[in-house]
Formats: sequence, C-alpha cells, structure tokens
Amino acid sequence: MRSPRSLPHRMGYQRLAPTDLRSRIWPTASAWIERLEFHAPDKVLSVAVALFACSNQSKPPSPLASSPGTSPAPMPLAHRTCRGVDLTLVVGPSGAYHGYATQELSLVNRASDACSLAGVPAMVLYLDAGRQMPVPSGPFRNTDVDLAPSQSVITIIGTPGSCAGAGSHPQVGSRLKLNLPSGDVMSADGAWVNVECGGPTVILFEAI
Repeated sequence: MRSPRSLPHRMGYQRLAPTDLRSRIWPTASAWIERLEFHAPDKVLSVAVALFACSNQSKPPSPLASSPGTSPAPMPLAHRTCRGVDLTLVVGPSGAYHGYATQELSLVNRASDACSLAGVPAMVLYLDAGRQMPVPSGPFRNTDVDLAPSQSVITIIGTPGSCAGAGSHPQVGSRLKLNLPSGDVMSADGAWVNVECGGPTVILFEAI
C-alpha cells in the first residue's frame, strides 16, 4: 500500500525553509526596494515601514468567537398560559382505540382571548376502591397546544384492553385530578377507567 507521506514528494512537492518561503513571496517587493534605494535612498525607510504595516494588519474578530458558549433562546409560547379559570373540563365518552380501553377528556377555552398549554396536564386517577394512580403523559409531556376562544384540546387516557381473566375483577377509577402547567388544579367525576389489565397512560393529546 502506498505510504501517504511519499505522495507529496512524488508529485514534486518540496518543503520550503522560512527564508526560502519569504524570498518566494516577496521577490517583486524586494527588487523594487533595491531599485528605489539606488535612485532615492531617502524614501526607502518610509516604503519599508508601509509594507510592514500592511503585512501585519489584524483581522476583525469573528462574531461567534466574541460570544463563546451562547445558545439560542427557547421559543416562547404563542399566547399567555391557560389558567384554571380559562378552561372547562368535560368528561367525554369511554370506548376503545388501537387495542386500548379509553376515556376521553376535553379542556375547552372559555376565555375571550387565546391561551396556551405547555404540555398535557399531569393527572391522577382515583380508584373507587380508594387507591390512586398517576397517569403518565407518554410522549405528550412537552407538546404545546394553543387554544383560541371556544377551542378544545382532547386528551384520551388508555389502559390495556384485554388480559387473562379480564372482566372478573374490574378496578375502575371514576375521578380524575388535573394539575395544569400554570399550577392550577382541576378535577372531574364521572370517568370510567378500568385498570384491571394495566395502568393508565395518555395516548392522545390534540387540539380540535
């Protein structure tokens, strides 16, 4: 295999010493100064100083180099944050979706202006037997939603739709608590979430 270091020498490449490199870069200027010294010796000094000043001009600093470590600021929400007083929580129908047993919830913007939700609200399911279970947000934790006046966002909670012995020991939760990104808390009764075959999770979060 051909050695990488041998290629430049075969192509006629020759490493120049610093003195040789300087003489190749400035041959015209050197000859011109010699001619000027012969005809006008009193001008040589000023010409040499001018050439030195031109060759040593510094480059302006790069804008990126002047501000190391900076990163773009995060994009703000399009509207103000939705508060509890802006929203109405509606418990929708239960059903089935992609192999899940589901419960639908809607948040309706009843304010006169638009507002935003920075992700699906954190939720807790209260089982009728007395236990409580968190409802994971799935992939929707950081899904921002902008709501115009009277617009809704639908949340679908899903649990596994089938398992061995399903139906023999239902474990149903009928009450939900929502913690909005603003810090406000909302709750609703009348849900039907059966966790007999597995825990609940958010499987859809979308404005309509």
